[in-house]
Amino acid sequence: MLPDFSEGMLGGIAGVATGKEVIKVLNNHGTVPPLREAAAVDATFAAFAGTFAGVVIAAYIGWQALKGNHRFAWIKTIAVNFATTGNVSLRGLVDAAEIESKLVILKLSKGNSGFSVTLQIGAEGTLPTVECTGELPPALAISRCYQQWQSSYRRSICSSYRLDIPETQVTNFSRKEFLAQCNELAEDLQRELNQWLNDEQFRTVKEELLATLSKSDSIRFILQAEHQLWQLPWHLWDFFARYPQAELALSTDSYQTVSKVSSPQSQVRILAILGNSTNINVEADRAILQRLPDAAITFLVEPQRQELNDQLWTQPWDILFFAGHSASSSHGETGQISINATESLTVTELKYALKKAIANGLHLALFNSCDGLGLAFNLADLQIPQIIVMREPVPDLVAQEFLKNFLEIFARGLPLYQAVREAREKLQWLEDSFPCASWLPVICQHPAEVPPTWQELRSFR
Repeated sequence: MLPDFSEGMLGGIAGVATGKEVIKVLNNHGTVPPLREAAAVDATFAAFAGTFAGVVIAAYIGWQALKGNHRFAWIKTIAVNFATTGNVSLRGLVDAAEIESKLVILKLSKGNSGFSVTLQIGAEGTLPTVECTGELPPALAISRCYQQWQSSYRRSICSSYRLDIPETQVTNFSRKEFLAQCNELAEDLQRELNQWLNDEQFRTVKEELLATLSKSDSIRFILQAEHQLWQLPWHLWDFFARYPQAELALSTDSYQTVSKVSSPQSQVRILAILGNSTNINVEADRAILQRLPDAAITFLVEPQRQELNDQLWTQPWDILFFAGHSASSSHGETGQISINATESLTVTELKYALKKAIANGLHLALFNSCDGLGLAFNLADLQIPQIIVMREPVPDLVAQEFLKNFLEIFARGLPLYQAVREAREKLQWLEDSFPCASWLPVICQHPAEVPPTWQELRSFR
């Protein structure tokens, strides 16, 4: 099948622009001698033939890059840069060529005593080139630490938050105590997590990660595990401090690919549900979404179930967004969203409508609401490519800051994982008032899907 013309031309433009920059630099250094008059005709013909061949080759390479061929990922970076800024530099060429996109999958399977571990590492878009196995002991101490931290965290929240239960009432004095206790328990949990991952049985896996990955790599790190392990703050593993362009995603251990229909478009299509807003401000979410470039947004404000169902069935969407109250069961296996003041829905109750939306090209579901791991676990069963949720109750200000920062960074062109990490870490300034705010956002990933960039959502389908 021939490549799409616009994709090929974008690759060609990037190739020609890069070539022109190289020749200009070489001329400035006297490396390329000026043409003499006697050779002008031959040189003109040669230049034409060389340019034509270069454009054809560059177009093919550009198409391969845009389709996800890891060998040409640096060309894709240059193409996007050229399309958005109109220029390309040798420094940018070198920087892009040095960055590799890697996919790491860590599978944890519960055994008779602890967990069996399988590690796979490969370049993005290819089969794994590295695989090794290890083990981890039972995580009983971590489970206790997590439960203590979670209880303290929920008591420390006294601002309005997006959880569909009554707000905890605390005094100003007790709030200070709760904040101090929550931070202390957070440190205990981080220490226990890293001690567990430093176990001798896991050493082979850690050494393989360090030997195979470079600090400059762009790394999508997918954890495939049972839902109980999803609750742990894996981003606090020392590994992620060492690799600044790595971000974690959670995944189930079973999945299947889904056939999708795609259609040409010039804007990112977003269905934004503003659900039950009792005691919270979802209008701030609306204002943030309305500032997005090249987006066609349909808002459903406290919709009835039929209205939401019809929109999912009849229209193609790239992004599904929800702001409002939500909650997960105590074991984190199920979740529900409050779509209006009187009606809440589980994922099961939206199952067929969501499957239709996925078949029509839905790429990302973003739930800017409380306690979303149960929702994510249910949505993953429907094979949604990417999901972003908040792992615990989230204060209004934290939810709004994350949404603002994530969408600004993602729309600017950064990969989805890097956009989530940067937006998540930017929440740290709020932690004097809202402890562990930077822990809350988490990605849930379909292992067979590659997250699109904002530009790809807009133009390259």
